Amino acid sequence: MTLNAPAALTYRTRQVSQQVSHWFWIPIGTPPADVVINEIMYHPDRTNEADYAYVELYNPASAPVTLMGWRLEGVSFDFPSGAVIAANGYLVCCANSNVIRTAYGITNAIGNWTGQLQHNGETLTLYNQYGRDTDSARYDDREPWPVAADGLGPALERICATATGNTSLNPRSCS
Repeated sequence: MTLNAPAALTYRTRQVSQQVSHWFWIPIGTPPADVVINEIMYHPDRTNEADYAYVELYNPASAPVTLMGWRLEGVSFDFPSGAVIAANGYLVCCANSNVIRTAYGITNAIGNWTGQLQHNGETLTLYNQYGRDTDSARYDDREPWPVAADGLGPALERICATATGNTSLNPRSCS
């Protein structure tokens, strides 16, 4: 059944003494987009490095995603109203958007987060406006993680957007 207009959902339940072994689900509305954490510059090779750190998000969907109400945990960043990531687009979150624009030439940077990326690794989690974690990405500064990203210049970039970001097999060092 497909609904193309608002509709009321009516249902009845009853309590039975048997365990339910089969469940069904009904999707209502458009599911939220699964924006992913695509790139992490956690230990830049610069003085006052916290201002040069960033997290890049990627929207693999064919429609833009409004990020108002979303949160990037690990750096304590709440997305401001009006924050949108384009269809098949990228958006950079950072501590200082002016520094990121000047240093890297990145024009789609928003900030400013109040936390800081840890040099020795951590897990970042992206929550949508409903509080559902849409993605998480773990990184570390030791092998088997790409160690060139630990203060030598490159960032960690996700190789495959649909694969998990919590393994050392998915990121690679990139400039």
